[in-house]
Amino acid sequence: LRLANVLIPGEGDLIVDRLAGRASGTVLGHDPTIQVLAPTDAARALVTAAASNKTGLFNVAGGGVIPLKKALRAAGTSTRALPKPLAKSLWGGLSAEQLEYNWTVSGERARTDMDFVPDRSTVEALREFVTSKEGGRPELLREVYDTYGLDPDYLAAWGWWFAFLRNIYWRIDTEGMENIPDSGSAIYVSNHRGFMPLDAVMHLSLVLTHRQRVIRFLIIHSLLRIPVLCDFLTKVGGVVASQENAERLHKNGDLIGMFPEGIRGTFQPYKQTLQLRDFAKSAFVKMAIEFGAPIIPVPVIGHSEIFPILARIDSSWVTKELGWPYLPIAPMFPLAPVPLPSKWHVRVLQPVTLTGLTPADAENVKIVRDVSRYIQSIMQTNINQMASKRKHIFWGRVLDGTAPERPALPLQSRAAGGN
Repeated sequence: LRLANVLIPGEGDLIVDRLAGRASGTVLGHDPTIQVLAPTDAARALVTAAASNKTGLFNVAGGGVIPLKKALRAAGTSTRALPKPLAKSLWGGLSAEQLEYNWTVSGERARTDMDFVPDRSTVEALREFVTSKEGGRPELLREVYDTYGLDPDYLAAWGWWFAFLRNIYWRIDTEGMENIPDSGSAIYVSNHRGFMPLDAVMHLSLVLTHRQRVIRFLIIHSLLRIPVLCDFLTKVGGVVASQENAERLHKNGDLIGMFPEGIRGTFQPYKQTLQLRDFAKSAFVKMAIEFGAPIIPVPVIGHSEIFPILARIDSSWVTKELGWPYLPIAPMFPLAPVPLPSKWHVRVLQPVTLTGLTPADAENVKIVRDVSRYIQSIMQTNINQMASKRKHIFWGRVLDGTAPERPALPLQSRAAGGN
């Protein structure tokens, strides 16, 4: 058995010893989620395993998760965010990665093979633990925390700053926000520019403001290597991109955000910034077909001017450490990384529903490619039309309800006789 952090102080569990203590350091810019296990559930798991004829490795943890910092705060343990080397020396016996990334497992195999499910969730077990601790503050614990680390309080605390950027600094005009459904799974796709995730933050803020929904953007794992940015992206709803994570978000009825051009779209040289990269290399259409979810195309102009890339420096260190294809040279970057206050224009198009396609069609390369390039085509047409109306990058309006007419999607399900 691989047991999660069993809530018995003094047994050598570093997380539990910090929860039981008065003070603890955390790694600056990181806040991993953890799971804990009530002692009675740990004992019951051992008895169940001893009586079972199943073999192999079985993870056992209380259901749900909780961010480490919130667990420490509820335990009445004072914390200090420290640089990684110093925090590592204070925790002792842990690698840097163990201090930065999630301590979570799936107990699905224990449930299916041994019929074992802990009686207490992570939050319930922790509440019992901190209630009995002097200085514990169980009232700070919520019933449920987001699996991936989304923190509504953190998101609300940034609201005023997001509003400033949205309404004053970039003066974002929008059109078609009503095309975003009130509920249910959908895939929100847009063109990615500016080589920093600022456009994702503005999409998040716009949709949260106008539709009261949080976009769960799928992000590349290399972004989580960067302290502070890791914490920020996780707490505002970012999720590491994978088919499994996307499927979980879909089943939860979330609005899934994707940038089909990938990271290279954000590094598009300024002269080519209005030209979309090939969408067919992205998995967003395959996911949409498998999930039966509509695709919401969102073309944008204006965000490529916040850091217009004029030159580049190829660097193996940048590629390895940051996951960037190269180090961009842009006005104000890298010497003073302050984005320019260009004016943005965001047009939310009507959802593209893949009626008639079945999950089996997700394996049809031609169908997936054709739908991908159809979405790319209608977004490119709108980008070209908006750009033709723009007179200046810092002011003016281009959105007036005259989006180009969208052609029909000429596809047939393989099951219905299509190729």
